[in-house]
Amino acid sequence: MAQAKKQKKLRALFEQSMPKGGLPEFRKNWEQSLGIVDDDNGRKKFNPEKREVDYKEFQIGATCEALMGPHWRECFEQRWQDASRLRFEGVGGMVLSGDLPYVSAAIDVIAGLANARALERPMAPQFIWNDFCSVNEITGEGGFDVIVRSAGDPPSADLAEGQSLPTSTLLGSRVHRNRTLSQGLRTKISKWTILDDLTGTLYAAIDENADQVLNERERKVADCVLGVSLTTGAANTFALTVSQGASIGSDNLAIPVNQDGLTFFPYQKGVYGAAAANAGAVIASPQNGKYIRNYGNCNFTDGVGLADYNTFVRALGVLVRNRDPFTGLPCNVDLSGMTILVSPAAEVQLKFLLSAEKLWQGGAVGIATASGTATVSSYNYARELAPQLRSSQLWMNRLSDVGVTTLAANGTYAHLTFNQTAGFTTAASVNSALYMGHYKRAVRYAQRTPYSVIQVPIGPQEFGEECVMIQDVRERGQAYWVDPRIVWRSWC
Repeated sequence: MAQAKKQKKLRALFEQSMPKGGLPEFRKNWEQSLGIVDDDNGRKKFNPEKREVDYKEFQIGATCEALMGPHWRECFEQRWQDASRLRFEGVGGMVLSGDLPYVSAAIDVIAGLANARALERPMAPQFIWNDFCSVNEITGEGGFDVIVRSAGDPPSADLAEGQSLPTSTLLGSRVHRNRTLSQGLRTKISKWTILDDLTGTLYAAIDENADQVLNERERKVADCVLGVSLTTGAANTFALTVSQGASIGSDNLAIPVNQDGLTFFPYQKGVYGAAAANAGAVIASPQNGKYIRNYGNCNFTDGVGLADYNTFVRALGVLVRNRDPFTGLPCNVDLSGMTILVSPAAEVQLKFLLSAEKLWQGGAVGIATASGTATVSSYNYARELAPQLRSSQLWMNRLSDVGVTTLAANGTYAHLTFNQTAGFTTAASVNSALYMGHYKRAVRYAQRTPYSVIQVPIGPQEFGEECVMIQDVRERGQAYWVDPRIVWRSWC
């Protein structure tokens, strides 16, 4: 009975739309009912608040039967080619006679269902890329983020009455944007798929194709944030493990920072201000003379992992000592509002570390149990920090499938492949890894083509393949580092 009501509503929508604007009007009304709307730039997007019809409730057979009757298969086989052309060529005006408009409308319905699914996929919880970067839509390839900064000339003496104020110059700072990379997949839906989709698996396959494109976008950001790179054997040098020049963004090569004429690795092991304990600390930028590489933000193989809150203490012990390379002032780094990434298996441990009552007192002096009850407090540390806790097995698999580049304090590059061993203090286990920081400020994503879903006209070759419709899913962009001094990574 429920299916019969849906079929009647679909047929009613068709009959109401045709006199007003023909098939284009029906297509627009159908997409709107599915929650497909246009954004400010005219691109299609999915808005769940605008959805009146759940795409999951419609199957191909019931949809075609609603528009073409019980013998829809014969009708569809005879008219699908003309109907496919009609969708893009607008042949015949607003109202057409015969079976053709019904077949074309059925294809529009199937396409709308496919588009709604593909457009909604970015909202799936496994995709966390935009929690670790700020998206900048760009109109051209390449270029820089150009920033004007204070030269950092503080007033150094008391001024006499009438003495002129000292002048502080302004310096330019340029962060190079990485070249964008284009990814996409084309889905062809054939006549036979529509006629024989008796199990309702067509749309699940469309989800999988969309996920392949979204996974690639996710990988690009993950590789940048995590410092992912492959090993190259004995010759494990900077040039072989970190992307440079035209290779920036290549799969399995770590993405460096490219700022003010210097290229360097985003995670530096060392201490601020100590030339011998921080790789590249005394290398001045050729563009402004500043020591922009003088910072530390990494403590890998620290033996702690996620054992206790000392993980965060060690992180802040390094991060708060970093200074802005232009003004010399401390970086604004604290735990409040940080984005924290751990493996899904370690998420429960992280939440325990952040929310255990009386955590700090218990770690320092023990828990008093003389009276038979533990000393507790209603103070909720996690609520005060309001961190963004994120986990992703897709991201963690990059650590074990490919591995990361590491940089010792003396500037020596090496490679580490992680394991999936259980335990928060197991050496090189993804469950001991901690990435934390203000990634929205530290990483940007230059987006040339936002994720989009497009219906493509069918050509002669596709007609020869008996292809009824084509759906393109595509995206183009690339992540790049802006300020690595406010993020941290460590593992046991």
